Amino acid sequence: MKSLWFKARYVDDIRDGEKRSTMRKRSSRHPGVGEIVALSVGPRVPFAYARLTAVQQLAWVDLDEAKRSELVSLGYCPGVDLTRLEFECLDDTSC
Repeated sequence: MKSLWFKARYVDDIRDGEKRSTMRKRSSRHPGVGEIVALSVGPRVPFAYARLTAVQQLAWVDLDEAKRSELVSLGYCPGVDLTRLEFECLDDTSC
């Protein structure tokens, strides 16, 4: 099973249903629509499991300035190609 790692500051928003997507650098290794993934903070026990509902390829120029600034603050290089992964938590998790 593939996993998505998040910073600890996002866990509550994911559990509360406020955060249902994540931006990642474009890669051929991302899971596809319908796949179940483990959500965790680093290499720890998952805090939830989710099913991917959409995978969208984006270019840096497609993002608004606020999203670009947020990604730069997280260490992304300006201009990088991105993938937006949307997910829904499964019923048997705390999300």
